Amino acid sequence: MKKRKCPHCQSEKIIKKSSMKTKRGKTKRYQCKSCNKTFTKRTGTINYRKRKQNLREQITARYCEKQSLRGLARTMPASYNTIVKYFRENAEIARKANKKRLGKGLITSYVQFDQLESYEHSRKKPVGIQISIRWKTGEIVSAKVGYIPIRALTISKQQSKEWNIKARKSQHTLAMILETKKALNKNGATISCDRERKQVSLLKDFCHEDFISLQPSSQENKKIDRVFRRLRNDVSRLNRKTICTTKDITRLQDHLDLYTDYHNVKRAA
Repeated sequence: MKKRKCPHCQSEKIIKKSSMKTKRGKTKRYQCKSCNKTFTKRTGTINYRKRKQNLREQITARYCEKQSLRGLARTMPASYNTIVKYFRENAEIARKANKKRLGKGLITSYVQFDQLESYEHSRKKPVGIQISIRWKTGEIVSAKVGYIPIRALTISKQQSKEWNIKARKSQHTLAMILETKKALNKNGATISCDRERKQVSLLKDFCHEDFISLQPSSQENKKIDRVFRRLRNDVSRLNRKTICTTKDITRLQDHLDLYTDYHNVKRAA
C-alpha cells in the first residue's frame, strides 16, 4: 500500500489528527510531525476546495461516452462555461499522463497505425487524425490531429491552394511517429500500416531499419479498424463527419488526449 505523504513538505511522518464535517459526511484530517500542518486527502489535488468534488470525474466519463459539451451542460448541475473549463483542465492532465505512460507502462513490439478523416467546421476544411495502437490490447499509443489536402472538386482553386499549403506544413504524422517510437521495444518491433508514400518515407527517416520492420495491413488482421469504429461511436465530434464537426482543431486534439487516457486506463480497468 502506498504510504501517505505530507502535501506541504513531502514528509512521511504523518499521524491522524481528527475529522471534519462536510456536506458529504465526515472527512479524515492528518497532521505532519515535521511541519505541524494539517491536511486532508484532497489537499494539494486538483479538486482541493472545489464545491462540487466529483464533477470533474463525471465530465470526463460522460464526455468520453458519447455525450457532447452542450449535452453535459443540459444534464449536469453546472453551466456550459464551467464544463468547458473543466474539460480543458482535464485534457491537459490527460496529456501529461499519456506522455508519462509512453516508454514505461506502455511498451510494445507490434504497432498498427492509420488515418481517420474528419472536418473542421465544414467539408471544405478536412482534417486527418493519425492514430497508432498496440495490436495486442488495442490501447491507443498516440493520436495526433492535423490538416490534410482538399479532395472535393466544388471548391475554388484559390481556397484549395491556401488550404493545401497549410496541409503541407502540418506535422501531425511526424509527431505521431516520434511519440510511437518511445513505446517500441528496442530489441525489435513491427509497424503495420497502409504503405502510403509519406508515412513510409517518414518511418525510414526516423526509425532504424535494423529493429523496425514494415508490414502492409491485412484486412482480416486490421484491429485498428475496430478502434476507429469505437472512436466514431464514443467521441461526439467524430460521430458523423458530415454532420457533427468541430469548430477548432485544438479542441479536437484535447478531446482525443482525454479519450486516450480514459480508453487506456479507466475503460481497461
